[in-house]
Amino acid sequence: MRKLAPALGLCVFLALAATSCGESTPTSTVPTPTATVPTPTSAVSTPSGTVKVSTPGVTVGLRRGGVGGFSVASGTPVMVPTGTHLAVSVTCMKVLEKDGKKETWSIHAGSLGGKQIPFKVTEGEDTTLNVGPPLVAKVTVGKVVRSPATADRPEERSVGISLDLAGQAGEVYRFIHVDGKLPSVWPSFSILDEKGVEIGEGKIDYG
Repeated sequence: MRKLAPALGLCVFLALAATSCGESTPTSTVPTPTATVPTPTSAVSTPSGTVKVSTPGVTVGLRRGGVGGFSVASGTPVMVPTGTHLAVSVTCMKVLEKDGKKETWSIHAGSLGGKQIPFKVTEGEDTTLNVGPPLVAKVTVGKVVRSPATADRPEERSVGISLDLAGQAGEVYRFIHVDGKLPSVWPSFSILDEKGVEIGEGKIDYG
């Protein structure tokens, strides 16, 4: 029995050594999934300012850089991109009462009679457009054109007369409608000589 003790101790030692020094049980390493989250970028808004129309009943069409699409009506401010814009059209509407009947008058300056009105819009600021009424009537008289007399008629002389309605910014109105139709009453004129004697009369067409 005494001789077996060392051997038993050796076996226990070898068993312990085999447990501590033997091959370890392999363990699998599972990588932790990582989600790629995009960094949010703040939306960069276009610098803009506010455009207003001062005169009641007026709508202005705007253009910027050859591109249209902006319309500003009185009482309704509109945010538009900063920079230089052009006012290219103006429409004025007003309801008038005549003989107890209401009529809607509208006058339009398409292309503003050849005059486009530039204005600048600054970021965060208000820009007020002063267009439309009060209107000023401007009469332009052309040169006298003489037609030589013939065997059938005497010499004739004619002169061209035009009437323009100009707004606050110099825009010229050429199209007038009443309830969507041309007016029934046309502007008339008289031509007087140096003594105040009427020597001619006529009417001016609308449009």
